[in-house]
Amino acid sequence: SLPLAVVLFLLAVYYFVRTEGWTWRNVLAIAASLTFLTYCYTSGRILGLALGAGLFLFATSRRRLIAIVSALGLYGLTLIPIVVFNRRNPDSMMRRLYEISYIKPWTPWSEIFPKFVTRYLEDQSLLGLLVNGDHHSRHHVQGSGGAIFYVAIVLVVVSLILLISRSRQNRFWMFVVYGAAISIIPGALTVEPLHALRNAALPVFLLALTIPAFHWLFIGDPPTDPLAAPRPQRWKSLVLAGLLLVGIYETVSFQIVYRSEGWKR
Repeated sequence: SLPLAVVLFLLAVYYFVRTEGWTWRNVLAIAASLTFLTYCYTSGRILGLALGAGLFLFATSRRRLIAIVSALGLYGLTLIPIVVFNRRNPDSMMRRLYEISYIKPWTPWSEIFPKFVTRYLEDQSLLGLLVNGDHHSRHHVQGSGGAIFYVAIVLVVVSLILLISRSRQNRFWMFVVYGAAISIIPGALTVEPLHALRNAALPVFLLALTIPAFHWLFIGDPPTDPLAAPRPQRWKSLVLAGLLLVGIYETVSFQIVYRSEGWKR
């Protein structure tokens, strides 16, 4: 449910950015999707707060600032049950973190911060993302490849190069990059590398970041509108066809391994 919650949140943000003014429908959509994200899985608590804070990236006018504050205010009201539960059951919400993390009540920050940096870098390792994947067999079929296909990573890299080189100030894409960066944090706070469930939001942001590359292959520039219909060009269509073939090969390879080994989990 976490990937679905992230998708719904990104759609809510997209339509909020696309609207020149704002409506209570925009505000309610953002607040509701953040609430869903927060309650659907443990790591959603961190992502909900971090993505909510990132909304201030869109505070380009007084009206938008009011809309963002309103959405976060409604979202804050939905967190009251968490606050009440934690107050009535001290440390119960933190106990699981202490069990799976290097963060302990007695551990000094001078030890926590270097470990966090190491784990953060480890969870975005291309070797893990593309080759190994999660080491838990219940989360990932061993030998079936990484957490995401090679073709997707290639498109993400192209998208980042385009967004940087074209000096685009599109705040929606800046927010998606921000989301990809903070989506690694829940997993990086624990001791297990590349945990598929704790990093479940990362593939959603990475797949979203393939859109600028797809648009460039069609029309030559990163899109200002992620949902705009592309206009194909012949030579770029050939490149797309090649990428599609690679994607099909990766999909078939995964299915072969999954069907022969997946049932053993």
